[in-house]
Amino acid sequence: MHINTHSSILRFASLAAPLFLGAATLNALVLQLDFGPTAATGDALTNSPYHTVNDTFIGSAWNTIGLTDIAAGALVWADGTTATGVSLNLGASTSANTTTVALATQPSTNLAGTGVTTGIYADTSVGRDAIFSGTATGQTRYAGFVLEGLSAGTYEIYTIARNTNYTTSAYTQTVYAGALASGTTSFDVPTTLALTGTSGTLSYLANNATTFVSTWIDGENYVKFTVTLAEGECLALAVIGGGGDNRGFLNSVQIVASAVPEPATVALLAGLGVLATVIVFRRRS
Repeated sequence: MHINTHSSILRFASLAAPLFLGAATLNALVLQLDFGPTAATGDALTNSPYHTVNDTFIGSAWNTIGLTDIAAGALVWADGTTATGVSLNLGASTSANTTTVALATQPSTNLAGTGVTTGIYADTSVGRDAIFSGTATGQTRYAGFVLEGLSAGTYEIYTIARNTNYTTSAYTQTVYAGALASGTTSFDVPTTLALTGTSGTLSYLANNATTFVSTWIDGENYVKFTVTLAEGECLALAVIGGGGDNRGFLNSVQIVASAVPEPATVALLAGLGVLATVIVFRRRS
């Protein structure tokens, strides 16, 4: 039996090519939110949790978020294209020690910390500056947001939450994320995201100026969630402190539309695409 090798390889490569192109598309659909007054520049543009776990990702466009909402049409994906229809509504606790995040009450402060400034937190790192509410460490206040306009689907959420201006005592940052009905204007964290969403806690030790600063590690200096949105739902996220500082700090969030193939898979598909091109060229010569 004769096997047409060229035809077989070409057929395989042609089937794999859409997968490769799909991977490139998914690579672009990442929304990067940098909270605080300082815009990331230079090496900081690719110094993040998602860049660390996926070395094929090269997106470098960040949305710098201060203390005001971002209307639809003003946000961009990591590749610089407009995130059409996607809007960001910031929220915070209405008063100290309350558990409700109201979108009409925005975080009150944004600053770049001066206590944790080395390693991955150096210069204009997206993990260094943050937004938060409250003027004292003993005030229990949430900071959060609702992101409207995302398509229904599954998203990976990478969140950095740290008070880089506070290194004295041990403290925690607990992040909650989940799906809420589109049009939500406020939500009580214990009865919504804590029950139907997902959460993770970061624990920082006393005298932590130089701890957890060498690389991004899930559960150490950022948390990763998987959230599924149905039609008519928005993404909600909130963070609260504990221990030495009860305020919640939002440094940065990366929202990935879906999982990107492992680097080895991408390399294989790329190789098949090149092979298909060579075969077509030779057959036409």
